[in-house]
Amino acid sequence: MLEIKNLNCVLNAHFSLQNINISLSYGERVAIVGESGSGKSSIANLIMRLNPRFKPHNGEVLFETTNLLKESEAFMQHLRGNAIAYIAQDPLSSLNPLHKIGKQMSEAYFLHHKNASQTLLKEQVLNAMKQVQLDEKFLDRYPYELSGGQRQRVCIAMGIINAPKLLICDEPT
Repeated sequence: MLEIKNLNCVLNAHFSLQNINISLSYGERVAIVGESGSGKSSIANLIMRLNPRFKPHNGEVLFETTNLLKESEAFMQHLRGNAIAYIAQDPLSSLNPLHKIGKQMSEAYFLHHKNASQTLLKEQVLNAMKQVQLDEKFLDRYPYELSGGQRQRVCIAMGIINAPKLLICDEPT
């Protein structure tokens, strides 16, 4: 499902990723462990192509045989949050402080299911909240009204709401 082959990337004068190779099949879990600043988050950013500064000078990132490094930004936008989801390290910076959790959860689903009925939308939001053991009362709250752990669970729920094939978690605890 995901294969990273001979990936090399210079991020700045002081840091580079060299010869990264990862192979992941459906149903498998992989943990990348290392010191702070060792490149774990950078690998996630490279897979998702979230940071335009991170441009590999060789290698491949294959998702279901498609080399993500050669795909358009439009293709990646369709893939992100749908087939591949990313749960960032810091839930507070991942959530919009001006919108209630319910609106943000709904947007995460609706972005990839524009024809979904309001009934289906609500059902999917409630199901995702249930999977992370959060009561639906949190849907009517703002991110700053939740604890750090509750915000992290919301981000996990947003990551799984579209049943992605690949879920990338950057320090999800």
